[in-house]
Amino acid sequence: MTATHEMHVKYNYFALLQNGDKLVEFRLNDAKRQKINTGDKIRFICQDDLSTALVLSVSGISTSSDFGSLLKRFPSSMLGGISYEEQLSDLRNLYNNESENEYGTMAIIFEG
Repeated sequence: MTATHEMHVKYNYFALLQNGDKLVEFRLNDAKRQKINTGDKIRFICQDDLSTALVLSVSGISTSSDFGSLLKRFPSSMLGGISYEEQLSDLRNLYNNESENEYGTMAIIFEG
């Protein structure tokens, strides 16, 4: 049975997801995210406009102990053209090293 999960995302990433330019979303692999499975749906809510939402289907999941090695698995074309360095910097601003070390990381992949 598929489930629908809810996540908030910054406007710039929301727009890339909405346009189909960004096909991967990175998160901590915490208890909430571990419930996500291939085939599930994710309802993304734009942080800058909570009335704006988008639903995408999960086509795959990849996990790693850290964001750096996880990011290297995906070309920038799947990230909406965002560079490895910029994406890693944004993730480091959102999540601290302790959380990354405790939970590990995950990439949620969407159909292109």
